[in-house]
Amino acid sequence: MVCKGGVIIVRNRNPEKTVEKILHVSRDLFFEKGYDNTTMQDIIDQGLSKGAIYHHFKSKREIFERIMQGIEGDNNCVISITNMRDTNALERLKELLYIRLTDEEKIKLLQKAKTLFEDPKVFGELYKVNIKYTTEQIKEFINQGNEDSSMQCSYVEETAELITLFFSVWIGTSIYDVSQEEFRKKVEYYSMLFQNSGVNLMDERLYTALLTYYEKIAKVA
Repeated sequence: MVCKGGVIIVRNRNPEKTVEKILHVSRDLFFEKGYDNTTMQDIIDQGLSKGAIYHHFKSKREIFERIMQGIEGDNNCVISITNMRDTNALERLKELLYIRLTDEEKIKLLQKAKTLFEDPKVFGELYKVNIKYTTEQIKEFINQGNEDSSMQCSYVEETAELITLFFSVWIGTSIYDVSQEEFRKKVEYYSMLFQNSGVNLMDERLYTALLTYYEKIAKVA
């Protein structure tokens, strides 16, 4: 047992499980009550100690940021795909996006998150998280693509942000209220932008995954 900033912290042998529980109960509360209406005390009241929570997270915002990162995918997945052999960078980027689009756990979370994403503050936080983390991942793939000639992109930073805005922000938060035809047009438009930027992302497999993803999210909206 130690004291940190006046908070008593009881050490446990399974910190990963504690973090997982904090994230799980916090996510459910955010989805149910909204970000602003959820307090740290609400999280504590779900069977967690104040010391355990503050040992792993400094604030509610930090918990929320970790949840948003989790929705976008495990960083270990990025590392695994980056290390794939006998593929070029464009193929690896397509694989990463395909895996994220077909992640059933992510889809289940987003099916519950419509109300949460209607909060402008939450939308802003999600935008910042994705620009901070996801864009950097995409930039690395594009740089590799320029090196192996699978991409010819002169505006790496801008194109990485464009891909992030579509795959991580728009289809994560704004597809609940659009028709299938509107969704198709949006996909076609962004596909053209990607291609004109030197990153020819949209193949039949990814396009089909996008439509299936939309159907699963829109069905419960």
